[in-house]
Order: sequence, then structure tokens, then C-alpha cells
Amino acid sequence: MADVAALSVDIQRKLFSAPTGGEFTAIAGLRFSVARSQFVCIVGPSGSGKTTLMNIISGLDQACEGAVRIAGHEPGTGPRLGYMFQSPRSEEHTSELQSLAYLVCR
Repeated sequence: MADVAALSVDIQRKLFSAPTGGEFTAIAGLRFSVARSQFVCIVGPSGSGKTTLMNIISGLDQACEGAVRIAGHEPGTGPRLGYMFQSPRSEEHTSELQSLAYLVCR
């Protein structure tokens, strides 16, 4: 049996609506895989698509042309995946405990 990559990413295109009208290409032609136990860092300048990529990989953003597989499964249908934002993302009116409770109870 062939080894299945821990993570396989093949994004042909991810578009956003541009503020001035039309569309903005955030990611195009991105393809890579990560083997089990391999350590990978996603680095780049602000606005280069790092957060967009992580949102696609985690399944938070499913509106892209391409495919992501985690251990052979689509995001959200196989092994669970988690990641942390560089900056805090909780709502000002929500405590850390409330945010954690929301995630655990989902």
C-alpha cells in the first residue's frame, strides 16, 4: 500500500472580490505535500496568502479551485486539524474560557 501524504495541497486558484470591483487572485498554482512527521513553516510578507492558505487547509474556507487532503480525507471529514493564529482572534466581549468552550462543544 502506498504511503498517503499527511497533507496534500493543490490549489489552482483562490479569488476574492476586489474592493474596487472585479476579482483579486490570492493564491494561484500552489501545490505541495507534507509527509507524516515532517515539519513545515509557511512564511512570507503580509498579504502573501498565508492566512488564506491556512483557512483553506483547515476547511474554514472552502471556496477555492483545487483540492486539499489531510491523510487522504477532505478537511473536516478525517483526522482533526488545529492551528493557532499569530495574533489573538477572540472577540473582545468573549473570554478565553468562553472561546474554548465554543470550540470544544462544536
